[in-house]
Amino acid sequence: MDRLIGAGFVFGNIIIMPQLGIELAIMVVLTGQLAGSLLLEQFGWLNFPRRPLQRNSIIGLSVIGIGIYLIKFF
Repeated sequence: MDRLIGAGFVFGNIIIMPQLGIELAIMVVLTGQLAGSLLLEQFGWLNFPRRPLQRNSIIGLSVIGIGIYLIKFF
């Protein structure tokens, strides 16, 4: 299962990098990883300890989103 997820990750990067560019693709991947980890902790999925969302986490995710917007449109 781990190999399948890893292969999907690599394949997805191969597909999106020519379309988005390297810097934007890296930002999108990092944002997805951060958002995924926040969801895992918020809802306790996959036996993660439940932790409520903190203001700093939401602010950090928002700042990364603004960075993605700036890279894409400016």
